[in-house]
Amino acid sequence: MKELWNDTNNWLNCYGGLISTISLFLSIFIYIKTGQIKSNIKNLLNHDNYKRRRNQAKKKLEGVLESIEKDNIFDDKLLGEINREIAALEHFSVFFDKKTKKNIKLLKKQLNQNYELIEKHNLIITINKVIGDFEVKETYLG
Repeated sequence: MKELWNDTNNWLNCYGGLISTISLFLSIFIYIKTGQIKSNIKNLLNHDNYKRRRNQAKKKLEGVLESIEKDNIFDDKLLGEINREIAALEHFSVFFDKKTKKNIKLLKKQLNQNYELIEKHNLIITINKVIGDFEVKETYLG
């Protein structure tokens, strides 16, 4: 009888250890998945703010282009305004697709040059590319 009890006890110990190991891995998996769900929910809540901010930045950048092209204004203050808009939008960079990220990076690279080295024509082209990216209503969620 004692041998039967020892065999049953050993079998239950092995079975209990296996169940606890599986439970541990399952708990870790669920923790990781719920963290991703929390991140996705946070991004969805920020998406409305992004759409509003994107439209504001688009309008301001269009105004900057009009100042450069029609009024022939091209100074440090105008470049600072462009930098401010881009910096505000970068908080929502999770919603940018690869092309938008590339165009914004190119714009920042041009703006970080010395004022005398900035070519007005190339800057106008790059700003237009960024505005064109903002006109696309489909948001990158990957």
